[in-house]
Amino acid sequence: MMDFRTLSVLCLSSFSAFLMQPSASFAQESRRALPTRQSSLTSTGWTLFGQFGAGLGTVKSSEYYEAPTGEQILLGASLNYEVEKWILETGASWFYSRVAGHETQNRSIRIKTRSGLLTLNPRYRISDRWQLGPVLETAFGANTAYGPKTEGEVASYFVGARAVYELSQRALPVRLWAQASTDLSISNRQVYLTWVGVQLGLPIGRPRRSPETEDSLSLSRASPQRQDRHQLRVALDPQKIFFNTKSDELKPEVKAVLGRIGEYLKNNSLDWEALEISGHADQRGKFDYNLKLSRKRALSVQNVLVQSGADSKRLKTKAFSYLKPIDPNNNRDAWNKNRRVELVFENVVHPEELLNLVRPLMTLAPIDEPIRGKN
Repeated sequence: MMDFRTLSVLCLSSFSAFLMQPSASFAQESRRALPTRQSSLTSTGWTLFGQFGAGLGTVKSSEYYEAPTGEQILLGASLNYEVEKWILETGASWFYSRVAGHETQNRSIRIKTRSGLLTLNPRYRISDRWQLGPVLETAFGANTAYGPKTEGEVASYFVGARAVYELSQRALPVRLWAQASTDLSISNRQVYLTWVGVQLGLPIGRPRRSPETEDSLSLSRASPQRQDRHQLRVALDPQKIFFNTKSDELKPEVKAVLGRIGEYLKNNSLDWEALEISGHADQRGKFDYNLKLSRKRALSVQNVLVQSGADSKRLKTKAFSYLKPIDPNNNRDAWNKNRRVELVFENVVHPEELLNLVRPLMTLAPIDEPIRGKN
């Protein structure tokens, strides 16, 4: 059976290796087709996570000649709520720790802690994949004070910081996390805990729509004149809509075209359900830089549409950098195809009207396909 020290070292090594390795998983993901619907990295709603963590604990005190140090693990679940760039996580876990050292008399000691662990962790999304925030934890159970003798059930409080990295944005989100904390309440001792872990999530809530939007969508589904619904997917040419190859600033004539599209979406709110705006880059340059540029370009398009009257609750943006190429080749023609902003309109009644509005900004032929089974 693998001991806790080996398990902790393996977890720490795996986390470090992941952060240092090239983005091989990104290259593999880029070969997949662009899905019709995919959860956004900055979506709003509830997600339930199961989690496992392992790490090291150290106890410093005048009672100990050699500070006890050892391994720890936790197994539990957490509930996350995300809105805009903020995430609030609350969790409950089973926590086990085993540290060893020497007392002042140079007598060896082993301290075992078995407890429940409650966690509160608000975080801010500092990039599309990274989150950072403070963490407050309460440990309650046997010997949570890390004394040389086993003590009764007490509660100890810890404060620290947690960093989270999102591995995927698929239906089941996966996160890696790292944390460092210290105690606030243990007398005559200072406990330091470091962790790395993994979380596997299951979305359990969808973003709320306003009653006005819900009524509009209900009416659009019930209207007898709207039996044929379509998905309209078009690609905008960055060379036509942005000032230069590294810019997210829209040209004035492009803003005018997007303004007319926004007015159409406002005045025909029953004729469409949702719009996804995604930014894409070619294979040149660094992934992170291209991801930021892709996101800025998608947001620039969204802002003009919203300012022109489009319902912001029915619009969402995504950024893919070079993960979703149309053409996998590495030449100028492929770069021109892959560097784009895509608009995907869902449940459109009159796609030809939208297409006529968007056509001046297009570089690729649209994909227009009916949504089966919806009336």
